[in-house]
Amino acid sequence: MRVPPRPHKDLKPCVPPQHLLPPPPTNTRPKHERNTTPANPRFWEGMNIDLSHATLNLTWSHFTDLNFRNFHVAHADFSNVTFLGNVSFLGATFTDDASFDNATFTDPASFWEATFLGKTSFQGATFADHAFIKATYADIPKFDGATFI
Repeated sequence: MRVPPRPHKDLKPCVPPQHLLPPPPTNTRPKHERNTTPANPRFWEGMNIDLSHATLNLTWSHFTDLNFRNFHVAHADFSNVTFLGNVSFLGATFTDDASFDNATFTDPASFWEATFLGKTSFQGATFADHAFIKATYADIPKFDGATFI
């Protein structure tokens, strides 16, 4: 016996990513103290993150932002990720390569004062709204094929 699919209005809301993932590895030390002051034990210095091909959906949650503020990781792969809702990488530090290739940002994305120390790529990414103010790059970032709506 085949069960018919439920109508869309009966679907339960998506669980926001904050409930699926541990808190982002936020570095609370001021930038000028990061080489001399030990990190908080809850901070995962040198961590790699791979969320490639994920859909991070905040549209059904009471959260309005996906918060990666002061995020600090080594390698980050956000390629082919769809960000549904606001996302902030304000003050984030990527100590190795960071890929946002073919990522889609449906709402504002902030990379204000983000630091990229490795190769950085946003090739083919789509931005509905963006802010790269005061972002710094150790190497020239790639934006080939990126779309800014």
